[in-house]
Amino acid sequence: MSGPRREEVGIANLARTFCEGSPLGCTTIPADVERARPRGVLGGRGGVRATDTVDAFVEERVLPEFRDIVAMLRAMMRECAPQATERISYGLPMWMGNSTLAWISPSKRDITFGFTYGREFEDRYGLRRGPGKPARHVKIRKLADANQEALRSYIRQALERDSR
Repeated sequence: MSGPRREEVGIANLARTFCEGSPLGCTTIPADVERARPRGVLGGRGGVRATDTVDAFVEERVLPEFRDIVAMLRAMMRECAPQATERISYGLPMWMGNSTLAWISPSKRDITFGFTYGREFEDRYGLRRGPGKPARHVKIRKLADANQEALRSYIRQALERDSR
């Protein structure tokens, strides 16, 4: 393993400078400063960086009980949108074509599968939700409850919208 990154060394030096000038005369780096993330970390939670893989994101940020849902969504995107690029952007897994097609956002209660222009989609399934101007999402709590036909329809519509 290589040594600490330049930003990490900068944080440690800042902490040492703080300690040396402190009237308390602390001799160790405060834990909250030692754990501080460099500015390159996205999303603030989980320490996922733009250069990390989606696999790393799933391991760090998705609760084990929801990982099967994420695996299904990733497989579905590979099947329905093989030309889309899967990557971490804005701290979340996203699929990119000419623009952002879809993204996954985990929470403690479910997985959100969002579509940038979902408001424009035909929704004969009635699953899309969201207050955003163009974006809409689907909440998935259990793999067995996921309407895969509806999700494929939304992905196809995202691809059609992206090709305009």
